[in-house]
Amino acid sequence: MEEAIKLILTEMLGIPESWLPVVKAFFTLLGKILVGGLAFWKGFDWVYTKYSNRKISKDLHPYFTYDEVKKATQYYIATHVQNIPPTKEDEPSQTFAFVTSEKIIPFFLKKGFRFGKDAHRFYMILADSGMGKTTFMINLYVRYYAFFNWHKPYELLLMPFKHPKTIAKIKEVIEKGEERKTILLLDAFDEDEEAVKDYQKRLNEVMHLVQDFREVVITSRTQFF
Repeated sequence: MEEAIKLILTEMLGIPESWLPVVKAFFTLLGKILVGGLAFWKGFDWVYTKYSNRKISKDLHPYFTYDEVKKATQYYIATHVQNIPPTKEDEPSQTFAFVTSEKIIPFFLKKGFRFGKDAHRFYMILADSGMGKTTFMINLYVRYYAFFNWHKPYELLLMPFKHPKTIAKIKEVIEKGEERKTILLLDAFDEDEEAVKDYQKRLNEVMHLVQDFREVVITSRTQFF
């Protein structure tokens, strides 16, 4: 192997044989730098992830625990979103519909939450049970506040519908006059007690309450409707 490398360097690349020790030393040093850099990056990533999970779980208290945040970020698999449910793509009424599909978190970070990139302010994310709706919401929150995401002019507020303090917290933001600079993430509409009784009435109440927020993202089970 060493002879083959020597032949390539001298015969094919025209490097003088006297330079070979220098070339060898250079690539040896480069290899050590790459290995050291990789080890450093892994260490930094481990420390940053641990710090980020603790900070995010503190910010999301009492709605989500540290273990929930850690599990959601550690095992997250990037999901896609599209404007037409996959189960309805072949229906006659949807034959000529334009279907768009893309990764859901980059969509919100690059378009949904950027003024002028997307005209919509209200989003309803529908998916079956166990498809990762809550995991998506937590990861969206984490990615938005990540160190490398420089563009975050608005505050994000993530809460589950089932928590008894959710509506009170929304009203508190409104009373402070901060709703126009706040993006609201409301998880699991189908777990709201009032929605279980009458989802249309409850949805109307919620939409009336949050109408002045910068953006509103709501998740729910598809079967709930």
